[in-house]
Amino acid sequence: MVGYVNRAVPDAELDEYVDALARRIASFGRQPIAAAKTLVNRTTLPDVRHLVESQAKFGETLTWLETTARVRELFGRGLQQPGDLENRFGYHLGVPPEEAKRA
Repeated sequence: MVGYVNRAVPDAELDEYVDALARRIASFGRQPIAAAKTLVNRTTLPDVRHLVESQAKFGETLTWLETTARVRELFGRGLQQPGDLENRFGYHLGVPPEEAKRA
């Protein structure tokens, strides 16, 4: 999709930017916001059948041996606990388990 991400905001400025954006959006009436959301949802939301199919496939993947081993390994590294793994989850997913053990 073109136009959905139109800027990157430094972390130090993110809270202020989001607050200003929320205030700007809230300054519009309900009807124009609802109309805009309807138009965006019409072109960006998948068909409900695809959502159900995707959810079923995701549930199936949770039973795979590779998935259960990876999840177990991630819990051992701090998954769902306060800390660096939760704060930088995307980064840690890219770190091979054998390398994480050395760190």
